[in-house]
Amino acid sequence: GQLVTFIPGGNGHGRQYFPLMLYLSEVLPGYTYATYDRRQMSLSQPISPSPKVPGVKRKFSHPQQARDTLAIIQALNFDTSIIFGSSLGGIIAYQLALDHPSAVTSLIIHEAPTFSLLPDASKIYDGFRGMHEDFEDGKDVARAWRRFNKFFIGLGDDKDKKEKEVEGMREVSSPEVENEVNFWENEFLSAFWTPDLRRLRGLAAPKNSRKGSVVIMRGERSGEAFYARACVEQAEVLGMGNGITGPRDGVMMVPGHHQGFEAEVEAFAPVFMDVLSGFE
Repeated sequence: GQLVTFIPGGNGHGRQYFPLMLYLSEVLPGYTYATYDRRQMSLSQPISPSPKVPGVKRKFSHPQQARDTLAIIQALNFDTSIIFGSSLGGIIAYQLALDHPSAVTSLIIHEAPTFSLLPDASKIYDGFRGMHEDFEDGKDVARAWRRFNKFFIGLGDDKDKKEKEVEGMREVSSPEVENEVNFWENEFLSAFWTPDLRRLRGLAAPKNSRKGSVVIMRGERSGEAFYARACVEQAEVLGMGNGITGPRDGVMMVPGHHQGFEAEVEAFAPVFMDVLSGFE
């Protein structure tokens, strides 16, 4: 069936999508579901010249990450794919649609953190720049994540395991330490680039229309986190927001937090399936 490709976010590993992909393959088997570990993350490591010499890691590039996704699609013998990208994966998905439009049939964007579109972008950037400088001074990944996590809402709340089970939430998969180091050393600041969304207006549903090939999702538990607010700005740039298929700001509210697709699969999957059926 038609290919659906899941692009990982900043944590880099594809296994965050395994629970959702397994659920979908059992309930909605008419599609082919695929994901991967992003470049320099988990099993996708640079080629080493010898067993004793590690491969060279390079700085993050949006066009390169888009080409990587295209290579995955082609390696699976598909010409096109529906693309789901969450967080940084959503930004890469936008870049893929810009650089390789013939390969993308539809986009599902989940909380892509395009904070440069926000009115408080300068404050957010200064905060990010400061925590990155702290990381560069001491290479303390744990401290960097503690500071970064303060920008998140609904993810990593201090709740005991029993309460999470009652709410139907599961623990999200953690990235390898090497992924975290790579994120801070090679990706963090450059990753928040905002592609030129104006060029994608042809894919989005125009106002007062039900038809479109872009769906933007915002987690119910994410509150007013910067990546949740950024969804509204993306929809505005894309000319969405018709008040017919959803809220007037053009953004679909979905179950869960920033990783709700993994933490609340049983609640998230039916919404995702509805979106897929809407593309048919």
